[in-house]
Amino acid sequence: MQNHRNILPALLFVILALLVIGCGGGGDGSGTSTDSTTATASGTATATATASATATTATSATTATTATSAGTGSTSIVYGTPNGQGSNFDVKQISPSGTNNVTLIPNVSGSILIFAVNPALPTEYVFAADPNGSGLYGIYRSVGLTLTGATTLVAPVYTEVTSIAVTQNGSKAVYTAVDGSGVDTLFAEPLTGGSPTGYGVADGAAVSPADNDTVAYVAPSAANADIDQVFLRTLSAGPAGPANQLTTVAANHVLPAFSRDGLKLAFWEEQATSNRLLVFTIAIQTSVALPNPNNVFPQGEAFSPDGARLAIAADNNGTGQILNQTTDGTSPPAVILSATGALFGNYGIFWRDASGRAIGGSSGMSSVSRLRKHRRTP
Repeated sequence: MQNHRNILPALLFVILALLVIGCGGGGDGSGTSTDSTTATASGTATATATASATATTATSATTATTATSAGTGSTSIVYGTPNGQGSNFDVKQISPSGTNNVTLIPNVSGSILIFAVNPALPTEYVFAADPNGSGLYGIYRSVGLTLTGATTLVAPVYTEVTSIAVTQNGSKAVYTAVDGSGVDTLFAEPLTGGSPTGYGVADGAAVSPADNDTVAYVAPSAANADIDQVFLRTLSAGPAGPANQLTTVAANHVLPAFSRDGLKLAFWEEQATSNRLLVFTIAIQTSVALPNPNNVFPQGEAFSPDGARLAIAADNNGTGQILNQTTDGTSPPAVILSATGALFGNYGIFWRDASGRAIGGSSGMSSVSRLRKHRRTP
Protein backbone atom coordinates (compact mmCIF):
# COMPACT_ATOMS: atom_id res chain seq x y z
CA MET A 1 0.00 0.00 0.00
CA GLN A 2 2.85 2.30 0.86
CA ASN A 3 4.41 1.56 -2.53
CA HIS A 4 1.17 2.56 -4.22
CA ARG A 5 1.18 5.86 -2.30
CA ASN A 6 4.74 6.49 -3.46
CA ILE A 7 3.84 5.73 -7.08
CA LEU A 8 0.73 7.95 -7.11
CA PRO A 9 2.56 11.32 -6.89
CA ALA A 10 4.90 10.20 -9.65
CA LEU A 11 1.98 9.24 -11.86
CA LEU A 12 0.29 12.56 -11.16
CA PHE A 13 3.51 14.37 -12.06
CA VAL A 14 3.82 12.49 -15.35
CA ILE A 15 0.18 13.19 -16.25
CA LEU A 16 0.58 16.85 -15.36
CA ALA A 17 3.75 17.11 -17.44
CA LEU A 18 2.02 15.53 -20.40
CA LEU A 19 -0.83 18.01 -20.08
CA VAL A 20 1.60 20.93 -20.00
CA ILE A 21 3.43 19.66 -23.09
CA GLY A 22 0.14 19.09 -24.89
CA CYS A 23 -0.91 22.69 -24.20
CA GLY A 24 2.30 24.14 -25.60
CA GLY A 25 4.03 24.82 -22.31
CA GLY A 26 1.38 27.32 -21.24
CA GLY A 27 1.64 29.11 -24.62
CA ASP A 28 -0.94 29.44 -27.41
CA GLY A 29 -1.86 25.80 -27.72
CA SER A 30 0.34 25.24 -30.72
CA GLY A 31 2.18 22.39 -29.08
CA THR A 32 5.57 24.11 -29.34
CA SER A 33 7.96 25.71 -26.92
CA THR A 34 8.73 29.42 -26.94
CA ASP A 35 11.76 28.96 -29.20
CA SER A 36 9.81 26.67 -31.49
CA THR A 37 7.00 29.21 -31.64
CA THR A 38 9.43 31.89 -32.84
CA ALA A 39 10.84 29.62 -35.50
CA THR A 40 7.40 28.47 -36.58
CA ALA A 41 6.12 32.04 -36.70
CA SER A 42 9.04 32.98 -38.90
CA GLY A 43 8.45 30.02 -41.16
CA THR A 44 4.72 30.67 -41.21
CA ALA A 45 5.28 34.31 -42.09
CA THR A 46 7.57 33.30 -44.92
CA ALA A 47 5.14 30.69 -46.14
CA THR A 48 2.25 33.08 -45.75
CA ALA A 49 4.10 35.80 -47.64
CA THR A 50 4.95 33.34 -50.39
CA ALA A 51 1.40 32.06 -50.51
CA SER A 52 0.09 35.60 -50.42
CA ALA A 53 2.38 36.64 -53.25
CA THR A 54 1.35 33.59 -55.22
CA ALA A 55 -2.30 34.30 -54.52
CA THR A 56 -1.82 37.94 -55.47
CA THR A 57 -0.16 36.91 -58.71
CA ALA A 58 -2.93 34.46 -59.41
CA THR A 59 -5.55 37.04 -58.53
CA SER A 60 -3.87 39.64 -60.72
CA ALA A 61 -3.71 37.18 -63.58
CA THR A 62 -7.36 36.33 -63.09
CA THR A 63 -8.31 39.98 -62.91
CA ALA A 64 -6.29 40.77 -66.00
CA THR A 65 -7.88 37.92 -67.89
CA THR A 66 -11.34 39.03 -66.87
CA ALA A 67 -10.68 42.67 -67.61
CA THR A 68 -9.14 42.12 -71.00
CA SER A 69 -11.50 39.56 -72.47
CA ALA A 70 -13.30 41.20 -75.38
CA GLY A 71 -16.90 41.86 -74.55
CA THR A 72 -16.55 40.83 -70.90
CA GLY A 73 -15.07 42.10 -67.67
CA SER A 74 -14.59 45.72 -66.77
CA THR A 75 -12.86 47.15 -69.83
CA SER A 76 -14.66 49.68 -72.00
CA ILE A 77 -14.00 51.68 -75.13
CA VAL A 78 -14.11 55.46 -74.78
CA TYR A 79 -14.82 57.73 -77.71
CA GLY A 80 -16.08 61.20 -78.57
CA THR A 81 -19.11 61.92 -80.73
CA PRO A 82 -21.00 65.01 -81.93
CA ASN A 83 -24.13 65.69 -79.90
CA GLY A 84 -26.04 67.94 -82.28
CA GLN A 85 -25.32 71.10 -80.29
CA GLY A 86 -23.17 73.06 -82.68
CA SER A 87 -19.57 71.93 -82.54
CA ASN A 88 -19.93 70.54 -79.01
CA PHE A 89 -19.51 66.83 -78.39
CA ASP A 90 -20.05 64.11 -75.79
CA VAL A 91 -17.48 61.66 -74.44
CA LYS A 92 -19.00 58.20 -74.15
CA GLN A 93 -18.00 54.67 -73.30
CA ILE A 94 -19.26 51.38 -74.65
CA SER A 95 -18.48 47.77 -73.82
CA PRO A 96 -16.39 45.81 -76.33
CA SER A 97 -19.51 43.87 -77.29
CA GLY A 98 -21.47 47.04 -78.06
CA THR A 99 -23.66 47.18 -74.96
CA ASN A 100 -23.83 49.73 -72.13
CA ASN A 101 -23.26 52.77 -74.32
CA VAL A 102 -23.28 55.58 -71.75
CA THR A 103 -22.23 59.22 -71.60
CA LEU A 104 -19.18 59.99 -69.45
CA ILE A 105 -18.85 63.73 -70.12
CA PRO A 106 -21.79 65.54 -71.73
CA ASN A 107 -21.64 68.58 -73.95
CA VAL A 108 -17.91 69.28 -74.10
CA SER A 109 -17.16 72.69 -75.61
CA GLY A 110 -16.43 72.65 -79.31
CA SER A 111 -13.48 74.93 -78.63
CA ILE A 112 -11.69 71.74 -77.55
CA LEU A 113 -10.30 70.08 -80.66
CA ILE A 114 -8.84 66.79 -79.43
CA PHE A 115 -7.93 65.36 -76.03
CA ALA A 116 -6.05 62.66 -74.17
CA VAL A 117 -6.50 61.29 -70.65
CA ASN A 118 -3.56 61.38 -68.27
CA PRO A 119 -3.04 57.68 -67.40
CA ALA A 120 -1.49 58.66 -64.08
CA LEU A 121 -4.50 60.80 -63.09
CA PRO A 122 -7.72 59.37 -64.56
CA THR A 123 -9.71 62.57 -64.03
CA GLU A 124 -7.13 64.80 -65.71
CA TYR A 125 -7.20 65.62 -69.40
CA VAL A 126 -4.66 67.17 -71.72
CA PHE A 127 -6.17 68.76 -74.79
CA ALA A 128 -5.81 71.20 -77.65
CA ALA A 129 -8.28 74.08 -77.63
CA ASP A 130 -9.05 77.43 -79.20
CA PRO A 131 -10.22 79.45 -76.18
CA ASN A 132 -10.71 82.73 -78.02
CA GLY A 133 -12.25 81.61 -81.29
CA SER A 134 -9.18 82.98 -83.07
CA GLY A 135 -8.37 79.84 -85.02
CA LEU A 136 -5.22 79.31 -82.95
CA TYR A 137 -4.87 76.36 -80.59
CA GLY A 138 -3.00 75.98 -77.32
CA ILE A 139 -2.26 72.93 -75.17
CA TYR A 140 -4.00 72.70 -71.79
CA ARG A 141 -4.42 70.37 -68.84
CA SER A 142 -7.33 70.28 -66.43
CA VAL A 143 -9.34 68.13 -64.08
CA GLY A 144 -12.33 67.39 -66.25
CA LEU A 145 -12.49 68.14 -69.94
CA THR A 146 -12.99 71.89 -69.67
CA LEU A 147 -11.13 75.15 -70.15
CA THR A 148 -12.54 76.42 -66.85
CA GLY A 149 -9.66 76.37 -64.39
CA ALA A 150 -7.35 74.74 -66.95
CA THR A 151 -3.58 75.19 -66.81
CA THR A 152 -2.06 76.56 -70.00
CA LEU A 153 0.91 74.45 -71.07
CA VAL A 154 1.41 76.13 -74.44
CA ALA A 155 -0.32 79.39 -75.40
CA PRO A 156 -2.49 79.40 -78.54
CA VAL A 157 0.08 79.47 -81.35
CA TYR A 158 -0.89 76.48 -83.50
CA THR A 159 -3.12 76.64 -86.55
CA GLU A 160 -3.69 72.87 -86.29
CA VAL A 161 -3.08 70.16 -83.70
CA THR A 162 -3.19 66.78 -85.41
CA SER A 163 -2.50 64.37 -82.56
CA ILE A 164 -2.05 64.41 -78.81
CA ALA A 165 -0.98 61.81 -76.25
CA VAL A 166 0.16 61.63 -72.63
CA THR A 167 3.00 59.40 -71.50
CA GLN A 168 2.07 56.49 -69.26
CA ASN A 169 3.79 58.06 -66.25
CA GLY A 170 1.98 61.36 -66.76
CA SER A 171 5.16 63.36 -67.25
CA LYS A 172 4.75 64.68 -70.80
CA ALA A 173 2.29 65.56 -73.50
CA VAL A 174 3.42 64.37 -76.92
CA TYR A 175 1.65 66.03 -79.83
CA THR A 176 1.93 67.07 -83.46
CA ALA A 177 0.94 70.57 -84.45
CA VAL A 178 1.33 73.24 -87.12
CA ASP A 179 2.78 76.52 -85.92
CA GLY A 180 3.46 79.78 -87.74
CA SER A 181 6.00 78.08 -89.99
CA GLY A 182 3.25 76.03 -91.57
CA VAL A 183 5.05 72.76 -90.83
CA ASP A 184 3.42 69.93 -88.86
CA THR A 185 5.96 69.18 -86.12
CA LEU A 186 6.38 66.62 -83.33
CA PHE A 187 6.53 68.25 -79.89
CA ALA A 188 7.02 67.06 -76.31
CA GLU A 189 5.86 69.29 -73.46
CA PRO A 190 6.38 68.57 -69.72
CA LEU A 191 3.09 68.58 -67.83
CA THR A 192 4.82 70.65 -65.19
CA GLY A 193 5.22 73.43 -67.74
CA GLY A 194 8.08 74.96 -69.69
CA SER A 195 8.81 75.29 -73.37
CA PRO A 196 7.95 72.44 -75.74
CA THR A 197 10.76 70.62 -77.52
CA GLY A 198 10.40 70.17 -81.27
CA TYR A 199 11.53 66.90 -82.87
CA GLY A 200 11.04 67.64 -86.55
CA VAL A 201 8.35 67.06 -89.13
CA ALA A 202 5.51 64.70 -88.18
CA ASP A 203 1.86 64.43 -89.17
CA GLY A 204 0.69 62.30 -86.23
CA ALA A 205 2.31 60.44 -83.35
CA ALA A 206 1.88 57.96 -80.50
CA VAL A 207 4.13 57.31 -77.50
CA SER A 208 4.92 53.84 -76.17
CA PRO A 209 3.17 53.11 -72.87
CA ALA A 210 5.93 50.61 -72.08
CA ASP A 211 8.81 53.10 -71.74
CA ASN A 212 7.31 56.63 -71.93
CA ASP A 213 10.04 57.44 -74.44
CA THR A 214 9.67 55.70 -77.80
CA VAL A 215 7.54 57.63 -80.25
CA ALA A 216 5.99 56.28 -83.44
CA TYR A 217 5.11 58.99 -85.92
CA VAL A 218 4.29 59.46 -89.58
CA ALA A 219 6.21 61.86 -91.79
CA PRO A 220 7.41 62.19 -95.38
CA SER A 221 10.50 60.18 -96.22
CA ALA A 222 13.57 61.41 -98.05
CA ALA A 223 12.53 59.31 -101.03
CA ASN A 224 9.06 60.82 -101.42
CA ALA A 225 7.91 64.06 -99.85
CA ASP A 226 4.29 63.49 -100.87
CA ILE A 227 3.49 60.43 -98.75
CA ASP A 228 3.97 59.64 -95.07
CA GLN A 229 5.94 56.66 -93.81
CA VAL A 230 6.13 55.33 -90.24
CA PHE A 231 9.18 56.16 -88.11
CA LEU A 232 10.41 55.45 -84.58
CA ARG A 233 12.53 57.68 -82.42
CA THR A 234 13.10 58.31 -78.71
CA LEU A 235 12.48 61.52 -76.83
CA SER A 236 15.52 60.95 -74.63
CA ALA A 237 17.85 61.09 -77.65
CA GLY A 238 16.78 64.68 -78.26
CA PRO A 239 15.88 66.43 -81.50
CA ALA A 240 19.17 65.38 -83.09
CA GLY A 241 18.60 61.71 -82.26
CA PRO A 242 18.20 59.07 -84.95
CA ALA A 243 14.89 58.17 -86.59
CA ASN A 244 14.26 54.62 -87.76
CA GLN A 245 12.00 54.26 -90.79
CA LEU A 246 9.73 51.20 -90.51
CA THR A 247 7.76 51.31 -93.76
CA THR A 248 8.73 51.74 -97.40
CA VAL A 249 5.57 50.91 -99.38
CA ALA A 250 4.63 53.77 -101.70
CA ALA A 251 1.40 54.54 -99.87
CA ASN A 252 0.37 57.12 -97.31
CA HIS A 253 0.58 55.85 -93.71
CA VAL A 254 -1.54 57.35 -90.93
CA LEU A 255 -2.66 56.95 -87.32
CA PRO A 256 0.05 54.95 -85.52
CA ALA A 257 -0.93 53.30 -82.21
CA PHE A 258 1.17 51.25 -79.76
CA SER A 259 0.20 48.02 -78.02
CA ARG A 260 0.39 48.15 -74.22
CA ASP A 261 3.71 46.27 -74.14
CA GLY A 262 5.23 48.52 -76.79
CA LEU A 263 6.07 45.56 -79.02
CA LYS A 264 3.53 46.21 -81.78
CA LEU A 265 2.20 49.10 -83.77
CA ALA A 266 -1.06 49.49 -85.60
CA PHE A 267 -1.31 51.95 -88.48
CA TRP A 268 -3.24 52.46 -91.68
CA GLU A 269 -1.88 52.21 -95.20
CA GLU A 270 -3.88 54.25 -97.71
CA GLN A 271 -3.81 53.05 -101.29
CA ALA A 272 -5.57 54.74 -104.21
CA THR A 273 -8.73 52.64 -103.88
CA SER A 274 -8.41 50.91 -100.51
CA ASN A 275 -7.33 51.33 -96.89
CA ARG A 276 -5.45 48.63 -94.99
CA LEU A 277 -5.04 48.38 -91.23
CA LEU A 278 -1.70 46.77 -90.40
CA VAL A 279 -0.38 45.33 -87.13
CA PHE A 280 3.40 45.61 -87.19
CA THR A 281 5.71 43.63 -84.89
CA ILE A 282 8.64 45.94 -84.26
CA ALA A 283 11.31 43.39 -83.33
CA ILE A 284 10.96 41.30 -86.49
CA GLN A 285 9.81 44.10 -88.79
CA THR A 286 6.81 42.22 -90.19
CA SER A 287 3.15 43.11 -90.40
CA VAL A 288 -0.26 41.45 -90.58
CA ALA A 289 -2.99 43.07 -92.67
CA LEU A 290 -6.42 43.05 -91.03
CA PRO A 291 -9.53 42.51 -93.16
CA ASN A 292 -11.37 45.70 -94.11
CA PRO A 293 -14.28 44.34 -96.16
CA ASN A 294 -16.20 47.63 -96.22
CA ASN A 295 -13.10 49.70 -97.01
CA VAL A 296 -13.86 52.06 -94.13
CA PHE A 297 -12.09 55.40 -93.87
CA PRO A 298 -9.91 55.37 -90.72
CA GLN A 299 -10.27 57.88 -87.90
CA GLY A 300 -8.28 56.20 -85.12
CA GLU A 301 -7.63 52.92 -83.35
CA ALA A 302 -6.43 51.61 -79.98
CA PHE A 303 -5.16 48.24 -78.76
CA SER A 304 -7.05 46.38 -76.05
CA PRO A 305 -4.99 45.79 -72.88
CA ASP A 306 -4.09 42.23 -73.91
CA GLY A 307 -3.22 43.29 -77.45
CA ALA A 308 -5.68 40.79 -78.91
CA ARG A 309 -8.12 43.34 -80.31
CA LEU A 310 -8.32 46.83 -81.74
CA ALA A 311 -11.08 49.35 -81.15
CA ILE A 312 -11.42 51.28 -84.38
CA ALA A 313 -13.16 54.55 -85.14
CA ALA A 314 -14.08 54.79 -88.80
CA ASP A 315 -16.28 56.42 -91.40
CA ASN A 316 -18.23 53.99 -93.57
CA ASN A 317 -19.67 56.08 -96.41
CA GLY A 318 -20.89 58.83 -94.08
CA THR A 319 -21.79 56.55 -91.17
CA GLY A 320 -19.55 56.83 -88.14
CA GLN A 321 -18.72 53.41 -86.71
CA ILE A 322 -16.94 51.88 -83.76
CA LEU A 323 -15.43 48.52 -84.71
CA ASN A 324 -13.88 45.76 -82.61
CA GLN A 325 -11.41 43.55 -84.46
CA THR A 326 -8.93 40.82 -83.60
CA THR A 327 -5.30 41.69 -84.29
CA ASP A 328 -4.25 38.34 -85.77
CA GLY A 329 -5.85 39.02 -89.15
CA THR A 330 -8.25 36.07 -88.99
CA SER A 331 -11.56 37.87 -88.58
CA PRO A 332 -13.38 40.84 -90.11
CA PRO A 333 -14.24 43.69 -87.74
CA ALA A 334 -17.40 43.54 -85.67
CA VAL A 335 -19.48 46.72 -85.85
CA ILE A 336 -20.46 47.56 -82.27
CA LEU A 337 -21.90 51.02 -82.93
CA SER A 338 -23.12 53.03 -85.94
CA ALA A 339 -24.38 56.61 -86.12
CA THR A 340 -25.02 58.53 -89.31
CA GLY A 341 -22.63 61.41 -89.76
CA ALA A 342 -20.78 60.91 -86.46
CA LEU A 343 -17.05 60.70 -87.17
CA PHE A 344 -16.08 59.38 -83.73
CA GLY A 345 -12.34 59.23 -84.23
CA ASN A 346 -12.00 62.97 -84.76
CA TYR A 347 -12.21 63.21 -80.98
CA GLY A 348 -10.13 60.17 -80.01
CA ILE A 349 -10.64 56.55 -79.00
CA PHE A 350 -9.06 54.46 -76.24
CA TRP A 351 -9.71 51.69 -73.70
CA ARG A 352 -10.10 52.07 -69.94
CA ASP A 353 -10.70 49.93 -66.86
CA ALA A 354 -13.38 50.05 -64.16
CA SER A 355 -11.39 52.56 -62.09
CA GLY A 356 -11.50 55.06 -64.94
CA ARG A 357 -7.82 54.63 -65.73
CA ALA A 358 -6.85 54.64 -69.38
CA ILE A 359 -5.26 51.29 -70.12
CA GLY A 360 -3.07 49.60 -72.67
CA GLY A 361 0.44 50.06 -71.24
CA SER A 362 2.41 48.36 -68.47
CA SER A 363 -0.32 49.29 -66.03
CA GLY A 364 -2.43 51.40 -68.31
CA MET A 365 -2.43 53.10 -71.65
CA SER A 366 -1.28 56.45 -72.86
CA SER A 367 -4.49 57.46 -74.50
CA VAL A 368 -4.21 59.12 -77.85
CA SER A 369 -6.42 61.37 -79.89
CA ARG A 370 -5.54 61.81 -83.52
CA LEU A 371 -6.76 63.96 -86.34
CA ARG A 372 -5.87 63.61 -89.95
CA LYS A 373 -4.08 66.43 -91.73
CA HIS A 374 -7.17 68.63 -91.66
CA ARG A 375 -8.87 70.35 -88.75
CA ARG A 376 -12.24 69.07 -87.61
CA THR A 377 -15.04 71.11 -89.19
CA PRO A 378 -17.55 72.39 -86.58
